[in-house]
Parts: sequence; structure tokens; C-alpha cells
Amino acid sequence: VSRVPFSCCFGTAVANKGVSKGKWYYEVFIVKAALYQIGWVTENFSADPEEGQGVGDDPFSWALDLHRLTVWHNEYEGSKSYGKFHWKKHDVVQCYLDLDNWIMSFGLNGEHLGVAFSDDEILSSVSNTNTCLLYTSPSPR
Repeated sequence: VSRVPFSCCFGTAVANKGVSKGKWYYEVFIVKAALYQIGWVTENFSADPEEGQGVGDDPFSWALDLHRLTVWHNEYEGSKSYGKFHWKKHDVVQCYLDLDNWIMSFGLNGEHLGVAFSDDEILSSVSNTNTCLLYTSPSPR
């Protein structure tokens, strides 16, 4: 995992391995109930921590945010309500990516929350870059 340097605001961690086909999954343990955007990015993703730009804020990233009960893609253009419960300390978030069927979804403490993004929402960005990476944007607050 590599980090995008930042002096304040919205830090970034990105995996150093990409995937281009198959079904993928990872988990994130929530150590503090706070604002996070957790999800997937392509290699064309660009973070700007000083401007508060993280995963879900550009066309090459998709994010879960259970602090605001929202999933994000391309900032506000692709955002929508998602989930019923806010995450809290010691929760476990599941991140699912099915590149065979073009489905991205999330879970909380083992409960699947449903499809977050599918088909064209993923295909248009991933097919041009041929990779997805896991990604988290934690707020330092």
C-alpha cells in the first residue's frame, strides 16, 4: 500500500497491485467512527488531499461513505443514497468487485448492502484503463 502525501485534510492509501478481471473482495476495520470514503480506483485516479478530493470524487473512482449514507462516483454527478446504518467504531466494511459481471457492492459487518454501481457506471472507466485498485480516503479528524 502506498500513501499520497498530504499535510492536512483528506489522506489517501492506494494498493500497489491492480486487477482487471475476476471477482475481488477486501475488508476495512473501522477504528474510529468518522468520515471515510472507501472503495476502488483505476490507475487514472488522481487524489488531491489539500482540496478534499479522494476516492469517489473523480470519474476513475467509486466509494462507500456510511458516515453520510452515500456512494460516490465522479463527485456529485454519480452520488446516490446507500445503506441504512452509519458505521461505528469496530465495524467491518466489505468491498466487493465483480469485473466479470460489472458489479460493485459493499457490506457492513457481513450484511450485504446491495449493488452500489453496475454496468456503464463501472465499464466506461475500467475498460479504458484495465485495472482497479483498492483505496481508502480517511479524514484525519
